[in-house]
Amino acid sequence: EYRDHRQYLAAAFAVPANRARAEAVFAELAAEAGTFWGTLLAARAYSWGESFVARNVGVQSVFAGGRWRVRMVFMDHDNLHLPGRRVRRFDPLAVHRAILVDERYVVGWPGTASEEEAELTRLARIYRVGAAAEAAGRRRWRMALRRAYRRTRRAMEADPAVRRLFYVSYLDQVADWEAVAESHLRAVDRGGDLGAWRRRTAARLAARGHAPESVERYLEAAETFEGFNRRFRFLTASERPRRCRGAGG
Repeated sequence: EYRDHRQYLAAAFAVPANRARAEAVFAELAAEAGTFWGTLLAARAYSWGESFVARNVGVQSVFAGGRWRVRMVFMDHDNLHLPGRRVRRFDPLAVHRAILVDERYVVGWPGTASEEEAELTRLARIYRVGAAAEAAGRRRWRMALRRAYRRTRRAMEADPAVRRLFYVSYLDQVADWEAVAESHLRAVDRGGDLGAWRRRTAARLAARGHAPESVERYLEAAETFEGFNRRFRFLTASERPRRCRGAGG
C-alpha cells in the first residue's frame, strides 16, 4: 500500500527481481561512464568537469533490442576540449590540470569529500546498491575505462581515419608523455636518484625534438601529477608506451 514516495521506493527495491535489475543497471551504467571517459582520456580531451558534473549527467530509459534499457546521458559539452586538427602541441602540465577536475566529478579524489559527490557514487545512491554490488560496478567501470583507453590509443596510432583527425606532432607528443609518466613512476618506485632521472629524460625529450621549455613542462607534469599517473597506471600496465609513427605536420 502506498503511503509516501520514500516508503514506496523502499518496498519496490526490496522485491528480489527489482533488486537484481537495479544492480545490473548500475553495473551497465558504470561501464558506460568508463567507456565515455576512457575514450576522452586517451586523446587527452578534457572538460574541466563540465561534462561529468551531476547537473550535466542523467539516466534515461530507451527501448532498444526489443526491451527497455537504461542509458547514461551526458549533456552540456560547451567546455569540452577535443584536440583535433587545431592543436599541434600537447602540453601535459596544462592538460592534466583540467583532466584532474574531470576525475573529481567521475570518481572523486581519493580520501576527499569529492568522492561522495562523484558520478559513480551518485549512481550507487540512485540504484541503492549494497557494498558488494557497488564494488562490482566499480570494477566494471575500471575494465571499461581501460578497454576504451587502449582501443582509442590503438586507433590513434594505427587507424588512418582516426589519425587524420590529429596532427602527427600531437600524436607523437602524447606518446612521449606516456613514456615520461611511466619512467617517472618506475624511478620513484626504485627509490633512485630523481635528479638522474630528470637528466636522462630531458636528454631523450631533446633528442625527440622538444624545446627546453617543453622538456621542463613534461618533467614538471610527471612530478606534479604523480598521484594521478599512479592511480591510472593500470590503463597502460603491461604494455610499453609506444611512439607514434607517421609523416606530416
